[in-house]
Amino acid sequence: MEYIKKLVEKKGPEESDYHALHLEIERIGSMLDQTSPAILYGDLLDIISPVLSVETMQGFAFHKPHGYSGDYEIIDKIYRNWKSTQEELKRWDEFFHAQEAPIAVRNRKRFFLDTLESCIGRDDELRVLNVGSGPGRDMLEFFQKHPDTDIFFDCVDYDRESITYASELCSTYLDRIRFFHKNVFRFTPGRSF
Repeated sequence: MEYIKKLVEKKGPEESDYHALHLEIERIGSMLDQTSPAILYGDLLDIISPVLSVETMQGFAFHKPHGYSGDYEIIDKIYRNWKSTQEELKRWDEFFHAQEAPIAVRNRKRFFLDTLESCIGRDDELRVLNVGSGPGRDMLEFFQKHPDTDIFFDCVDYDRESITYASELCSTYLDRIRFFHKNVFRFTPGRSF
């Protein structure tokens, strides 16, 4: 864990450190599987605690301030490629965003936007059922680029805070967005999509 300690001391990994850091993470994971995980985990937390505040992406993911992983706020931060304003934390966020999972989240938004754009110019009105709609950043970006489009969204999310966040973010376009606070498995749409 000395390598991690050195990275914390030097204010995070540079891109040239990413490969070695991945190897160290894998090594620590194997050690956790083979030894007393509570002791090793405690040691690791002691080393990385300076970079586990909610002011970093990994700290936000670790602490789950909204009570669950993948909440609307971290998804929006991933969409925006958000990085801490604190210099000693910024490189950790750059590392976070270079990982496969955040890249996949941003690719999901790009796919969603590309799919919507392919529907522009249709003669009929288009309605989209957005399940687990999260922060609404994807809809906002779409409407900012195509403010006069006739695409309407019905958004279902179980997290009331997520709906509030998305409603505020997309406030200019609420004439074309409806939100439903519901468990998706218990939601019955009033129309076909």
